[in-house]
Amino acid sequence: MPEYIAPDTSELNEDHIRSALDFLIAVEPDPPPESREEYEAATEPYRQQIATAMATLRSFAEQTQPMTLDQMQADYYGFTNDPRYLVSSDVLAIVCGALSEAWTGVGPWRR
Repeated sequence: MPEYIAPDTSELNEDHIRSALDFLIAVEPDPPPESREEYEAATEPYRQQIATAMATLRSFAEQTQPMTLDQMQADYYGFTNDPRYLVSSDVLAIVCGALSEAWTGVGPWRR
């Protein structure tokens, strides 16, 4: 059973973000459920850990310096172009979706 333990959010680095993303990938149901209800049931055991992983992603974005769209995009593309996340379109979609959702509203980042 995958487990996610939040790091100290005052000093987040790329390894912390990869750990959060790896957890989110690990708990994604495979194959994908056919309905939203089935998805929620499959991820229910991880609900709190998912929220914590998403909070880690958001905290990282909030610490981005300089807080510019260019810098945030550079960080985003650094993660989404990481070879470990390019193994399949499903994995890349999880990474892109998690980062975009967590970062929405942080500084200049918009979905």
